[in-house]
Amino acid sequence: MATYRDLRGRVMFVRRFLTLSVLALCAGCASVNGWWQGRGAHREPEKKSQPAELKQPAQGEPAGPPKAVKKAPAGKTGTATADQVLFRRALLALKPSRETVVSKRGRQLLTRLKREYPASPWSAEAAPILELIEIADELSRENRELKATNDSLSAEVEELNGNIEKMKRLDMELEKAR
Repeated sequence: MATYRDLRGRVMFVRRFLTLSVLALCAGCASVNGWWQGRGAHREPEKKSQPAELKQPAQGEPAGPPKAVKKAPAGKTGTATADQVLFRRALLALKPSRETVVSKRGRQLLTRLKREYPASPWSAEAAPILELIEIADELSRENRELKATNDSLSAEVEELNGNIEKMKRLDMELEKAR
């Protein structure tokens, strides 16, 4: 049987792994690229023109959501497809609390991504994260059970120590009586 420290260490490892995974997936290489090329905070930001998908529709074109946000066919990658947006929203929603390893909303978004876009590369990215969440939940559940067991055993030890002290006192009284 694993000890409390072993389980605590595994829970901490899984939490750190999830946190680092979320940070790595959110940040990506693009955020570091500009800094690496010397475009730090001391320089003026480059002025970029608005992407063609977000510009006002030309005459005769229907108004609506930008093309990049519409559902993309399986295998097609765009600048910001709906499955990618859903994946990023899920990562941003994976906030741990004292009661749970990750938020319910983050888990729901990852599950929805796998259900609605099974062939998406973002769905493939979500699968190991969901597995890690399940492992972390299981470890957290085991941790709670072990804490409860530890508390009950501590109470039992205190009771037994009290009984030992009573027995010692009775033994001493018997010795005096003889």
